[in-house]
Amino acid sequence: MKRNAQTVVGHTFLLGDKYSKPLKAFYLGKNAKPQVLQMGSYGLGLSRILAACVELLSTETDIAWPDVLAPYNVAVIPPKAGSKEEQVTKDVPENLYKLLEDSIPQLKDNVLLDDRLSLTIGRRYLDAKRTGYRYIVVINEKSSGEKPTFEMNDTKETDRLYLSQEELIEYVKQNTKF
Repeated sequence: MKRNAQTVVGHTFLLGDKYSKPLKAFYLGKNAKPQVLQMGSYGLGLSRILAACVELLSTETDIAWPDVLAPYNVAVIPPKAGSKEEQVTKDVPENLYKLLEDSIPQLKDNVLLDDRLSLTIGRRYLDAKRTGYRYIVVINEKSSGEKPTFEMNDTKETDRLYLSQEELIEYVKQNTKF
């Protein structure tokens, strides 16, 4: 359930004279008499920022993050171990992983290769979606050969696209706010 945009992420603390009194921090008041300073502090709480993002952007079933806060921007999901797709795609997942990191400097250390090959693609896809990865790339039999095509799911736009390697890289570059 989405809530209103008035979620509080800042903190304010009134410290009173707890620190100013021992430090003898005074100012001259109206009658030129020394008065103890009243102190306060404020700041942004990291945990409150994260909680506000989850509260405002997510759905009941899936977490959604701003691109700059996502645990990973891209999740690459290879075929399940022992499947016919695994035999056909061999090095495709690892190569795509490296290509994404090398082609888009902002994706360095921001691409996840889901190596839980004992799980089905569907299970890993749901996990990636629930965790809040922006782009989920599924490797299948169409991802190898002369003109490989990748199933790319943009969870923010709820789009499922079938893109060539070059189109995939360009789409991520154009649509991610780093």
